[in-house]
Amino acid sequence: MNALDPYAAAALRLALKDAMADTSLRVQVLVLHGAGGHFCTGFDLKHKRVAGEEGALQDCFRILQDGPLPSIAAIEGNAFGAGVSLALACDQMVASRQTKICAPFTDIGLVPDVGMAITMERRVGPGNARRWMYEGSVVLADEALATGLIDACAEQGQALEVALGQAGRWAQRVPLAIAAVRRLSSLPQALMEQVFAEEHRLQAELAATEDFAEGVNAFRDRRKPVFQRR
Repeated sequence: MNALDPYAAAALRLALKDAMADTSLRVQVLVLHGAGGHFCTGFDLKHKRVAGEEGALQDCFRILQDGPLPSIAAIEGNAFGAGVSLALACDQMVASRQTKICAPFTDIGLVPDVGMAITMERRVGPGNARRWMYEGSVVLADEALATGLIDACAEQGQALEVALGQAGRWAQRVPLAIAAVRRLSSLPQALMEQVFAEEHRLQAELAATEDFAEGVNAFRDRRKPVFQRR
């Protein structure tokens, strides 16, 4: 279901970096789309967390935000955890009507990553964003569209087509003007660097707790976790 591991995150970072560096005008808009019916279900909990795995996705965020090319997330199926963070880094989000969006970090005792605490609030306001992040709520496409979490809703299997249509309209604009608009929009990026630093500190602290181990084990065992606040 397109779960991320450190190798996939590093490969995505390289692909985004190469695309942003292409000056041939062959690439004018980036469209992120998951294969196999799902966008991305976040980091794979089957692998042991390693130092730097959040860093690769933070780099992806920086590239998507700071690069000259606009980007669109075309979401089919599930977008969970870090997959949501990645989609939120894009300029626009298109999702199919069967899409489920969820940030279940608190289920396993972690904090939302890759700036989600900021990017989700920017899209839907603090009330909805904090409720969804606190509860790990599953957000369906209709609610996501009504609240502004996504920008367009497509029929099942059509998210990529709708996203490509939007990309085609953007590609007809003056590339230098689009890049200039993106430059202006990314000026508050200094705040995000503070968020990344605090995310790194908190994730390391929480990943060392018994509650995190219990959350991961409960997820793997398909049972309800018993947290001890330690």
